Amino acid sequence: MYASKRADEAYMRIFGLTMSCLALAILMPVAAQAAGVQALMRYLPPRETVTEAEAVKAAAVLVGERQNAMDLAPCEARLREAKILTVNDSYDPTRTLRKGFASMLFARGMGLRGGWAGRLSGKLGPRLAYKELEFMNMVPPMGTQDLMTGAELLALLRLAQDHLRSEAAEKQSIRDYRTKETARRGNGR
Repeated sequence: MYASKRADEAYMRIFGLTMSCLALAILMPVAAQAAGVQALMRYLPPRETVTEAEAVKAAAVLVGERQNAMDLAPCEARLREAKILTVNDSYDPTRTLRKGFASMLFARGMGLRGGWAGRLSGKLGPRLAYKELEFMNMVPPMGTQDLMTGAELLALLRLAQDHLRSEAAEKQSIRDYRTKETARRGNGR
């Protein structure tokens, strides 16, 4: 009887360990996704200077990169695929981040065109992007060559996300209004 009890205990330990591993395998991708973005959010604010690599990671979060937010290679690939980071941009991952470069990444990520000058030239460079974000009150009126801190980069990311959310809500409300107007006119009122 004693051996049977020990066998049952061993079975329960193995079963418990197996179930724990199974639960971990199921929940790991969800936790990694949240951890990637949260790790970046915790990492940025205390930094006095950040590199262009951190700006690329933050811009990748803006365009939807969640799982690999702390890995540079997938973030670069995501931005190059979305044509936010091009081969013509002077990008060096180890270089200290300037406000103009960060503004360029975020303005392109939000789909901004850069006013009449950006539309005529077809290129949204650091200077035009900074002026566009300055016009939208997302960055202070300073220079494009000023260094950016981690807290400023995080604030820019949050403002850009808020802008995209409000823009999506505005588009949805316009669609709803048009649908109601079409239904009202269709009823002969």
